Amino acid sequence: MSTKETEVSDAVFDVVKEILKHLYDYAYLENSDLIQRLKEEIPLESDIRYVHDQVIRAIESLNPGPQTSFHSPHARTYNLLQLHYVEKMLIQDTADELSLSIRQAHRDLRNGEVAIAKMLVKFLSSDHTTDKSTIHTASSVEEEFTNLDSELELTNVFKLIAGACKAVDQLITKHATQVDISSVERTRLVSTNPIVARQILISILARLILHVEDNDIIIIVTETVQEIIINFCYTPKNLDAPYCEIDTTVQNLINILHWDLSQTLDSDGTWKISLHMPSLSTMILIIDDNQALVNLLSRYLSVHNIMAYGISDPHHALEFARTNPPSAIILDVMMPEMDGWELLQNIKNISELAHIPIIICSVLNEPALAFSLGASLFIQKPINQNVVTSALKELQII
Repeated sequence: MSTKETEVSDAVFDVVKEILKHLYDYAYLENSDLIQRLKEEIPLESDIRYVHDQVIRAIESLNPGPQTSFHSPHARTYNLLQLHYVEKMLIQDTADELSLSIRQAHRDLRNGEVAIAKMLVKFLSSDHTTDKSTIHTASSVEEEFTNLDSELELTNVFKLIAGACKAVDQLITKHATQVDISSVERTRLVSTNPIVARQILISILARLILHVEDNDIIIIVTETVQEIIINFCYTPKNLDAPYCEIDTTVQNLINILHWDLSQTLDSDGTWKISLHMPSLSTMILIIDDNQALVNLLSRYLSVHNIMAYGISDPHHALEFARTNPPSAIILDVMMPEMDGWELLQNIKNISELAHIPIIICSVLNEPALAFSLGASLFIQKPINQNVVTSALKELQII
């Protein structure tokens, strides 16, 4: 590999690849000579955990954000790194997932590895010229993830947990541990940044697997009016030291998402790590086949800290509303398969949904028909922010 081409030495590149291969195998990383090999190339006083965190930081800096399609060329490098190194998919499977040739996948993955190596050198070199008291503070994390707390999505808690378990599957096998998620309810949702949330869960699981070796981890999700709690329940291998150390960077990410973390001992002797996430307070379901309008309404609603969830399929919308009752529904009329009038009647005929206020939003100026079928309000397209805000105020949602 040409040093000039990549701006990093072969030795640094090899270390980065080794860290990527063992991204969540902390025992391997801490027992390796990787930090010594790096110190031969870069002025460095940090330990391997900090270097590992900077590799994670570099990977996430390649993420183009939730607004970019999964199969977009702009997201390809990030997705390759995630699928191959985080989720441990084979290159061939990764290529198939992204609809790439195996040759293209290897080429793009190599480009991603080079990008990670460059950023790592930049991060570590920058740290070397910084006051040591500031290196391990939250500032670098907050700067890197400055907008992540605003990039919220309605996220399925079970899928979030299952994805994190899949990412550490090899570590689970290696340490003869079982992670039981069978009791986690499948439809519970939370408003969060799924990328950051996933990294938090993966990191906690990876640390726990080393901490409980040969014992099981049971994940239980509980809910109160104010919060959803993910509980990691286990018996530590060393009963005199049950506390599991959580990495500083992970704790900073938890803080950025406005979550809380606690560790407690239950009366039955089970140690529990609990992640406390704010419950979804106000969510409005938008049923419309025009994604541009859904995006527009989402922006309007975000000003009032309201989560918007758009669904184009009326049948899916009914199922979703049953399991995740929204504070209100904004419903289009002109849709394929089932028009808004029929869907409005269906919703009003379902006892557990009948109380939900429905705003008909249509180019058809038919308010009398809308009210006769049970709509709470009618607004005519095109809409603007003032119209939407007034409607929500009338329904006492804001």
